[in-house]
Amino acid sequence: MDSGVSWTPRESGGCVWRSVASSSDGSKLVAVVGFPGVGKIYTSVDSGVSWTPRESDRACCWMSVASSADGSKLVAVADKIYTSVDSGVSWTPRESNRAWSSVASSADGGKLVAGIGYPFTRAGQIYTSVDYGVSWTPHGNNNTWMSVASSADGSKLVAVAGQIYTSVDSGVSWKAVF
Repeated sequence: MDSGVSWTPRESGGCVWRSVASSSDGSKLVAVVGFPGVGKIYTSVDSGVSWTPRESDRACCWMSVASSADGSKLVAVADKIYTSVDSGVSWTPRESNRAWSSVASSADGGKLVAGIGYPFTRAGQIYTSVDYGVSWTPHGNNNTWMSVASSADGSKLVAVAGQIYTSVDSGVSWKAVF
């Protein structure tokens, strides 16, 4: 409404919010509560005025969530990678148990990237998917990946693990840049 000049508190309930993502028009939102044993995924279809709890608690807690541009395809990480193709109404577990820390999505939701790095002392690879999260391929060196981001087409990726790393080939190769 005013590009972040003023803010309106919406959902609280004493939750420890960990991550949030938005459709490109800001109408569909998804947020995760990241406290072990009590975390849930919440969705909103009215720009955050009201919220609906969706996916159940995870023992290791929800860490990150990402959205396609239209808000219909979502990906979230906790003990596994989970995907949704119906704006968060239902979720499908995908990749196996790992210490997932962050996830990002291309605009169409087809290309995904996820990093391993929780609880900040575990190292792992970056994983990518080119089929909406059905299958995942590991890339890069073991590192503590704290955050990942994707360009709209999913070809350019950036990740943080002590340094900033970039990929210009959808995650196949990575280069430390800063």
